[in-house]
Amino acid sequence: MPEIDEEKLLSVASEVFGDETEFYKTHCIKPLLDYRNEVRVLDFPPNGITTYWSANCNHEVVGPVVNLLKDFKIDAYNQRVFKKVVNGKASYEIRFPSQQLDRDEDTTYEKLINKTEKRDGAKFRFTRGDYSLVKAI
Repeated sequence: MPEIDEEKLLSVASEVFGDETEFYKTHCIKPLLDYRNEVRVLDFPPNGITTYWSANCNHEVVGPVVNLLKDFKIDAYNQRVFKKVVNGKASYEIRFPSQQLDRDEDTTYEKLINKTEKRDGAKFRFTRGDYSLVKAI
């Protein structure tokens, strides 16, 4: 957080950005100075924000997902989880942070890629290519 009040920051921004100051004020400066917990604290909404879990996840989801990953000796902190509910049944996509999309072996948890695991009425699917610039296969 900048240790400068908003008016001084906006004054500097107008000198630096000129005609584009309004854009930077709206999209950079205002969010930078927003101290509300729901945009500053790592947690599930409405208490905070996360990009590791889809918006429809909550604390109840964490346990089963983390336990599944532990069973496969995978750290949950690097993966992203996306939940879908179809016909009342939960389905989770666990995405490995990888640029690799093809099926060649790599250092990712190869044996799990595209594997589906069913536990306690939920389905879990493992994918990779989460950070690829190309659409996953």
